[in-house]
Amino acid sequence: MIVKLGHVEQTNIDPAGALRIKARAHEDGGGEVPWAFPLLPKQFQVVPKVGEGVFLLEENGKGSNRYYIGPIISQPQYNEKCEFSYGRGQAMSVLNGGPIGPLPNIKNDARTQGSFARLGSVSVVGRESQDIIMDKAVGEGSDQVLIRCGVRKEDSLTNAAAKQEGVITNIGKVIFNDIDPAYIQLKYKSNLAGNVENYNAEAGKKISEPSKTNSAINIVADKINLIGVGDNKINPSKTDRDDMLRDEDMEQIMSELHQLPKGDVLVKFLKLMRDALLTHTHKYNQLPPTLANYVLSLSNFDLNTILSEYVRIS
Repeated sequence: MIVKLGHVEQTNIDPAGALRIKARAHEDGGGEVPWAFPLLPKQFQVVPKVGEGVFLLEENGKGSNRYYIGPIISQPQYNEKCEFSYGRGQAMSVLNGGPIGPLPNIKNDARTQGSFARLGSVSVVGRESQDIIMDKAVGEGSDQVLIRCGVRKEDSLTNAAAKQEGVITNIGKVIFNDIDPAYIQLKYKSNLAGNVENYNAEAGKKISEPSKTNSAINIVADKINLIGVGDNKINPSKTDRDDMLRDEDMEQIMSELHQLPKGDVLVKFLKLMRDALLTHTHKYNQLPPTLANYVLSLSNFDLNTILSEYVRIS
């Protein structure tokens, strides 16, 4: 088996839809190049972009099969696209014979910590700001799976501002987004959470109770929408063939969803209502009730505080 470097010239012309590409090796010259078949199984779909580089593997002999694996991404800064430029681009910067050198290691900038999976983790990294990470939490922490989106952003510092702060100005999406990422976290650990505080209506306060929690799923985002695919009251399509839920439909969808009640706040209101109904008094028949504490608290209760600002359901 011979291994060569190839420049991707065409990616979307395979008449069989088999994810084959046309990639030109130096040895191919200027003529027609053969199809290159993906070496990875199709369960892991990674098709390089035109202009990127790939490793080409060929069997010995004329007319043999050609396979590819790639793209060649030299550093995280070029995750979105890493130009090969027929052996003269950034894809060659960390390979022997490359005409240009690599960029500074992003680990030299503390702002990039957490942007990518730790060494030793098993991960799938998207082209933009998405990834799936399977590892253990820091220290002797829980087993966890992270599905993250929007976790990396571009550097907003100018060269002058970066120099003043003693950091470098990075290219690409490598800065950790600690403001508004979206992620789902699955955790498992024996006695993950021992005691938690639950609201107790009779006591009128939160009380620490054993949670018996070994596993947990945490969903974090600016807004969390729980939508039933069969809910016909949500008018926009929930099964768009390209994006499932389209960006341009999000405002309408969120407007048609219901804000989720906050359980403990709702219980406080119901307790006030129960106590007011059971204990209120009237000075005389047909007169309004005496404004005791329960009645005053009930009349002054802000009902909007029951509704969640962040979680909506269909």
